[in-house]
Amino acid sequence: MRNDEEVIGEWIKEGEAFVFYREPGERVCHGIRAARSSLQSFEVFPSNDGKTGFVFAPFRFGEGHPLWLLPLEEEIEVGISRAVCSDEVEAPAPMPFCGRLEEQPSKEYREAFRAFSGALRAGDFQKLVLSRGCTDAFPHGFSWARAFTAACRRYVHSYVYLFHTPQTGFWLGATPEILLAGGKGEYRTVALAGTQFLQEGKLTAPWSEKNIREQAFVTEYIGGCLRERGVRFTLEGPYTATAGELAHLKTDIRFRLSSVEALGDILQALHPTPAVCGLPKEEAFRFILSHEGYDR
Repeated sequence: MRNDEEVIGEWIKEGEAFVFYREPGERVCHGIRAARSSLQSFEVFPSNDGKTGFVFAPFRFGEGHPLWLLPLEEEIEVGISRAVCSDEVEAPAPMPFCGRLEEQPSKEYREAFRAFSGALRAGDFQKLVLSRGCTDAFPHGFSWARAFTAACRRYVHSYVYLFHTPQTGFWLGATPEILLAGGKGEYRTVALAGTQFLQEGKLTAPWSEKNIREQAFVTEYIGGCLRERGVRFTLEGPYTATAGELAHLKTDIRFRLSSVEALGDILQALHPTPAVCGLPKEEAFRFILSHEGYDR
């Protein structure tokens, strides 16, 4: 079996749309490639008309912010270079190619922080998620293939992906949060929220009331979405889940659906989850777009 760095390097040179992804704990990664002419974009959520492929969706979905569908024209499975086993502890070293956030936050970020914290203190929201970005130059000899491999080693228990199209450029990410997974009537999602740093792979303190409450908000929101649609579900958790140098509180939510017709509606209700947005969700979403200061 050829390794991922070789294949990714070849696909990058050929310039077509592709994705490589690694499920949590897997020893192999999966590749999907399609000609750029067959790549599809949607500014409204597509109906369930038999389309299949890898979907890449933005935080803000709609006009000017399309959802991309990479059809399954070519699929491969390749070994991960210097792969680690799913039961190994995640590597403690930071990613060597990641930009660093500035030690002193920018004026724009400080203003956004004041707006977010003020709205929370006023009781306008139960939860608001403020993010920030940084810009950095690629280090000498940077390789997307090696970066993907490093992320697979670094984030053993996360979903890791490298997505590229001529329209979007490259996107590399790793997340411990599953939006929706399953098939044949059996599905699961997760409520992931609450955060603390790990020290030598262990929690430094018991979970605070604030973190427990924050995670419960997300669990309650997802449960409400399912109840509104008449879907019965079971909860497992919350328990501690690790992602790199961080730990989160996580609850597994499992449910059955008799028809896939309901999947699109459930996905639309869940994305973006309160874990990356806030509550009440629609009001928090609009607040983020108005006050965060950049386009996620």
